[in-house]
Amino acid sequence: VYVIAGAVFLKTPSIFHRFMAEQREALRPLKIDNWRDVQRQFEKINLHRRQRGGANVYQCRNRESQKVYHGYLVPAKEIYGAATVPA
Repeated sequence: VYVIAGAVFLKTPSIFHRFMAEQREALRPLKIDNWRDVQRQFEKINLHRRQRGGANVYQCRNRESQKVYHGYLVPAKEIYGAATVPA
């Protein structure tokens, strides 16, 4: 998870794998056993920013390693509320 320009960057698919691992028991009664199902449900709640063309996923490049990450941008206030957003 990274904070970028007032938004939280949630790296995909790792954020959904982690959620599945940490919430497995809570998801069992809902019969959700696939990270892609969690990702679809996340997209349905519309907390994330979409690109101009409507795409859900953004790309972020690490300047040092040049590695490209894919993820969702969620306004920091949706995650942190009134709390101070980490720099």
